[in-house]
Amino acid sequence: MAKKIEKISLCTFKGASSPLEIEFDKNKAAVMIFGENGTGKSTIVDAIDFICNGKWGSLDDRSVGSNKSMYIPTLGQKTNDLEAKLMFNGTLLSGKIGKGNQPEILSDVEKPTLRILRRCKILELVNGKPKDRYEALKDFIEVPNCQKAEQSLRDEIRATEQNFEQSRRSVKQALESLESFWIKEGKPGNDYLLWAKEKTETDQSIYEKQIKEICSLLDIIDQCKRNEKVYKNKITEFYRQNQEFNSRQEAMQKEVAREDKDVSNLIELLEDTEKYIEKNSTISKCPVCEQIVDVKLLKSRIKERLEAMNKQRQLKKAIENAKSQLEQKSILLKSSAMDFLREIQKLSLILHGSQCEIINKFNFDKDIVDEFANIELIPLNKE
Repeated sequence: MAKKIEKISLCTFKGASSPLEIEFDKNKAAVMIFGENGTGKSTIVDAIDFICNGKWGSLDDRSVGSNKSMYIPTLGQKTNDLEAKLMFNGTLLSGKIGKGNQPEILSDVEKPTLRILRRCKILELVNGKPKDRYEALKDFIEVPNCQKAEQSLRDEIRATEQNFEQSRRSVKQALESLESFWIKEGKPGNDYLLWAKEKTETDQSIYEKQIKEICSLLDIIDQCKRNEKVYKNKITEFYRQNQEFNSRQEAMQKEVAREDKDVSNLIELLEDTEKYIEKNSTISKCPVCEQIVDVKLLKSRIKERLEAMNKQRQLKKAIENAKSQLEQKSILLKSSAMDFLREIQKLSLILHGSQCEIINKFNFDKDIVDEFANIELIPLNKE
């Protein structure tokens, strides 16, 4: 809501020789003060200028000497008797002539901004040269807002020009791409624009079907690449494990040659016997020859013999572990090979069964794909 002057009170201020109070209608958008010459119109305006701006009003434009304060009190009155009050937006501002014969304004809040367009300024505007007229009105024109509006307009023009230039380049690039596609298609028709128009009028479901088929093909190719990578990794792991298994066997053969005997079967027999005794600790006869035996002595003797063959025993366990891991690697290798071939067979079916011109133009070596696809590791449903 706009802030407005609500009331002004004057006492011995210029033409107000007696106390004067004027209330303004806050509900009105504007206030007009009119009257004949000498009735106090300038007194009211000068009082507002005095309170709000700390100025001498119309005396500022006249040569009356340096001490203008002597002309402000009503004729015959002292400066100490002068008082001017202004009620603005519910706040009271009070002015008087203070030290140094200068206006002194009393207020608890910031004074309102006030600009007065006097007759002399209007005459300067009317009679002045065009280049000087701005000087007469510059205090009443919000130049920053005008400059801001002009800058916004310039920015909008610049943005519009940039958008237009970008759109122009996009259209040019699109036309060049369209012409390039037309040339790759063998320049069908009279020109590329008519060709493009015919293409856009084609049933879109055909293109949607082709796109779906191409996407499916690309997905299978990607899956083939992933499965191939897994398959190669499994091959590497299988050969590494096979190498380890062979090295364990060679170590065992060297140990057998050094000892000049193979005790693998004996180790297995002693270990089984040891396990049997552990489970049947109350036996008193040998389970094979049925002769009476000392179980504690037998267990001790078996332990001694196994410790004597400890190196071959460890090699035997290492071979068994290596063999077990080799079997696991072999199973994983076969599984990854089947996954890889399954995707290859899917790829072969699409390459041979597709009616899509774009897919048929792909530079695939179908013979290599078929060679992989014909490996009978997995059943192929061609329905």
